[in-house]
Amino acid sequence: MADRRGRSRVFEAWLAGKAAPAPRREDHPQRVARLARGWRLIDLSAATAATEAGRVDHRRLCHYEQGRHVPHRGGRAVRALAAAFGLPVDDVDAWFTRKKRSPRRPPTTTTLHPHAWARIEKRLSQEGLGRRLGVSQQSVACWEAGLARPTARRRKSIARILGQPPAVVDSWFNVPEPHQEVSP
Repeated sequence: MADRRGRSRVFEAWLAGKAAPAPRREDHPQRVARLARGWRLIDLSAATAATEAGRVDHRRLCHYEQGRHVPHRGGRAVRALAAAFGLPVDDVDAWFTRKKRSPRRPPTTTTLHPHAWARIEKRLSQEGLGRRLGVSQQSVACWEAGLARPTARRRKSIARILGQPPAVVDSWFNVPEPHQEVSP
């Protein structure tokens, strides 16, 4: 599309005073319509500036032609292009392919930490539990994800707040009971 100096074929043809090159088969409809009029991107941008919808930047127009961006359906850019080309908005809107949104999947059941189940049963958020324990929400999230373990004092507070025996709370965080021997 561009030569070594960064100039496009259309610009080179314009400099040489020749007609614009014929559009290739895979070209974007906006590019085809633009080349049929012998316009550069900057010319198209100027043509959109004269419309009621307002100017569309030439870099944005280039992204539309390359498929890197898609204007909003019936939006300002589509209305400006339609007015510049003298075409109905619906026809210009059809130039741009939009991805179909896939239907939302139902949430998958995730395995929650027993501490999280007890917290949810007490209708506490991570932030609420953290506030009552004097720690951040991130700390509670790390405990539930198994990335960190609360201190013994915090585990006792968790047991009291969640209404669970301290031994159960210790088992949630894989803390061995005091009478168990720890193997190396």
